[in-house]
Amino acid sequence: MNQESNQTSTKDLSSRIKSGTWLVMFAAEWSSPCMRQAEILDAIEDSLRDMGLRTAQLSSEVFPELAISWNILAYPTILILREGRVKCRLIGVQSAEAIWKAVDRINKKSN
Repeated sequence: MNQESNQTSTKDLSSRIKSGTWLVMFAAEWSSPCMRQAEILDAIEDSLRDMGLRTAQLSSEVFPELAISWNILAYPTILILREGRVKCRLIGVQSAEAIWKAVDRINKKSN
């Protein structure tokens, strides 16, 4: 999963997320469920990109302001955002199928 977002500032990342559709996973580096979720997202990243999503994995320790502003209370939490607005929140480890279904619902609503 795209880890480069951990190398950028909160302001820069916030402005990038305001454009397009994003799947953002908030994780804690010490969390084994987050590690499992990251593996699942890595496996389906190409298909998510084909569905029109950009992806980012964010450490709540590196981006605490974003975690607070989006009310992240558990790890892992996946947000699907369109034009900077949260369209879906998935909490806990999600299967690839559950993620694809959520993305498909959002894509259908926008058409």
